[in-house]
Parts: sequence; structure tokens; C-alpha cells
Amino acid sequence: MDGDWKEANERVVNFPEDDPETFKTYIHLLYTGNLAVQPDPIPDKYRGNEEYVSLAKLYVLAERIQDIETKNAALKAFIISARETRADDTTCLPGLRTICIIYDGTPAGSLARKALVDLYSVSAGSRSMSPDIPSYPEEFLYELLSNVLDKRPRDPKKLPAISKYVETKASTSTRSMHRPLVTQ
Repeated sequence: MDGDWKEANERVVNFPEDDPETFKTYIHLLYTGNLAVQPDPIPDKYRGNEEYVSLAKLYVLAERIQDIETKNAALKAFIISARETRADDTTCLPGLRTICIIYDGTPAGSLARKALVDLYSVSAGSRSMSPDIPSYPEEFLYELLSNVLDKRPRDPKKLPAISKYVETKASTSTRSMHRPLVTQ
């Protein structure tokens, strides 16, 4: 704590935005080299949501204090957890709360944001986010859409047959009647 900062003179740094559990996790990591974010023992129906929230808070704290090693450890744990198969033979992605914590606490271009977008790009389905889509940060949705579009193969020859988009009398009779565009 050098320099002309108030904290350097007082030898105290306040972090009112961060909760004590996040600092406890941080101190544990500093002293042991291990992240303690999973319950022990792990319950049968454990999904990992609490773990992701703890990791997101830790990442944001590390971003604020510019601790690259802790940011990297949190991101590694994110990715390992996302790859892990749970007891019910499923995987679990970070949820809305985790994504909001990361997007609220990190700058544009953050590697944590990129990791979340990449995880969703390769692992999420349409049901992974609904019905909460309007609650996701706009930046996340934009980055996710851009990432998915950039990764897909672009081949106009693989477009579905035109008949998929052409109406027939059978398809129009099941919908409400429309007024004709041209009257005589």
C-alpha cells in the first residue's frame, strides 16, 4: 500500500460491495492454493449453481484487486465444473445469477465474459435460458448471438428447401383468415 491513496495512509482497504464469504474463499485460496466452493460431501442432487455464484463473486473481487492468479483459478474452476457430469448424469452451466454477477462486475472484453459466452455457445440449448431470456444482460445476449453466428458454417446451398416456406391451402385453412391484398 504505497502512494498517495487514502488506503496507503490509513493502511486499511474497504470492500463494501463484497460479502464476507467471498473474502473467506479468497483467503482460503491464498493460504491453501485450493478453491473451497463445493459443499463437502456433495449432495446427490447437487447442480453446482451455488458453486458458480461463489466463483463469479471471487472472480469479480479478483478483478477489482487485480489478482490475475485468482481470476485464472476461478475461470479454470468454472470450466471444469461445466464439463463435470453430475450424479443425475447431466451437466450444469452457470445460470442467470452468475452471468449477471460477472457482467455487472467486469469490464467489456473480460475473459470471464468470454468464457461464459463460449460455454453457452457450445453447450446450451434454447431451453437453457428460457423463460428468463429478457432478464439476461443485453451484452451477454449480443455476444452469445455473435459467437454462435460466427461459429456456424455458412453455406447458402444448405438452406432448407423452398417448399418449407411456401404456404398451401391446407396450411392457410388452419390459420385465421386474412384480407386479400388486392381487391377487385
